[in-house]
Amino acid sequence: MILSYWSRVDTPIRRRDITNAIDSANVFLNGLAAREIILGGRCLFLEEENPVTDLMDGIVRYHVMVTPPTPAREIDFALEYDPEYFKTLFT
Repeated sequence: MILSYWSRVDTPIRRRDITNAIDSANVFLNGLAAREIILGGRCLFLEEENPVTDLMDGIVRYHVMVTPPTPAREIDFALEYDPEYFKTLFT
């Protein structure tokens, strides 16, 4: 996502551009989730992370939340002898 928005550095900060960046990032993250590369993700623009003084200085922060799938550390199978299957001998 950094490479996608690198070209936006040195451009004016406008609400339309912020909304566009959020929407584009969420489409990208939804695509990753659809391909099961991640379990889910979203991009937010939070007021508490973007104080006016930072915005005046040209600093814009997006909050990206993402959850990749965890690798299976252990897989167990319980083996049980089921004598009910002997009934198949008589059908």
